Amino acid sequence: QRRVHGIMSNWEIDRLVDKEAGRLYECGFCLNLSKSPMMCSECGKVCCAECLAEYRKKKNNCIYGCTNSTYSKAPKLIIRTINEMRILCTLCKQVFTIEQIDKHEEACQKPKCACPDCSELEANMKKTYKVEEAKLCSLECKYIYKMTKSLEKTFTPDGNGSVKDKAAGIFAGEARKVLKELIKDPDLHHRCNKSEPMGDVPEKPVEKVFKPVFKPDVKTPDTIVKPPSIQPGATDFKWDPESCAPNIILSDGNTICFLQEGGYCFRSVLGNVGFSGGIHYWEIHADSRTENELKIGIACKKNFNLNTAFCDYEYGWGYYGLGQLRHGNNSAGPKYGKTFKNSGYLGICLDMVKGQLSFILNGDYLGVAFKDELLKKAPLYPAVSLLHKAGCKLIVGKPVPSCFMQFGQTNFISF
Repeated sequence: QRRVHGIMSNWEIDRLVDKEAGRLYECGFCLNLSKSPMMCSECGKVCCAECLAEYRKKKNNCIYGCTNSTYSKAPKLIIRTINEMRILCTLCKQVFTIEQIDKHEEACQKPKCACPDCSELEANMKKTYKVEEAKLCSLECKYIYKMTKSLEKTFTPDGNGSVKDKAAGIFAGEARKVLKELIKDPDLHHRCNKSEPMGDVPEKPVEKVFKPVFKPDVKTPDTIVKPPSIQPGATDFKWDPESCAPNIILSDGNTICFLQEGGYCFRSVLGNVGFSGGIHYWEIHADSRTENELKIGIACKKNFNLNTAFCDYEYGWGYYGLGQLRHGNNSAGPKYGKTFKNSGYLGICLDMVKGQLSFILNGDYLGVAFKDELLKKAPLYPAVSLLHKAGCKLIVGKPVPSCFMQFGQTNFISF
């Protein structure tokens, strides 16, 4: 039975990624992970400072039965270990460190864009689009929101439920893709801005409106730049201002990207070159001002919500600076390599011949991270996602390190 004294820690053990490690630092009072931990001089167990203060108003002994104990602040090693533990946000279900979670959850509770695919805070919206009482941060979010509401009314007769039917959910996802392809269509802008029903048939021929959606992707010289054939890895690109989340600042000829904001949501920026084949190598050098780990890798599409991390989706493959991989998941992934945040550099090698993505960290080869047939198909765009306060510098034009050529066929993780 839970024993409550004072203000409980809100870091429940069940929310931790590594629950067994968390139980080593469980508070004996609130049974959650110890907050501002205090340590007993006899048994060495820890508890929350506030829980202990409330308990000491009634008793002086240790809760575990130690009679001559005194309490002092836990050693720095224990505090650091607790701060580095990873925990799920109760609202968005993304993973953060204990050091980050309280600030994130405070921001996560604030009003946000009503679009189900976005997490932009209302306070950060540069422009607001309204649909009845809902507030949206962009035209894209407005279209997706209206389509979602329309689908909910279609598949739930009373109009108050959510799309629970599996087929309906699949259809909703496909419909959103269509909407994103049609964002630049002037007729759609006109109709949405006038709050006309999303289901109306336009006066112009249907073929004209939907033609871009059903045509196969056309790779043009404007979207794909073929790599030089004389030397693998002689890759040249910069960050693309047109494929950059609004709050990310680009500088130094679009080779430096930096984010600093109050919220704790990932923002993405992509390269201005879509690779069509061959082997490519580039480096991400850490920015000493960075406070939160980056996600670094490749995306196979550019038209997505840049106020999210590219590798949260099936079309993104990324190395997360916590020492993990991400592909189609925003909260979990295999362990890989070491931590990378505000010092050193990360080398990225994309081999489109073998369909492999590999990394080196400060010169140490980490092995093949991903092997996927989709990594052979053009176009593929370099990508970085930043959180809260983070940045990096892009270095291109270097030859592929020999370690990629020697060990490029081992230790891969297949998704």
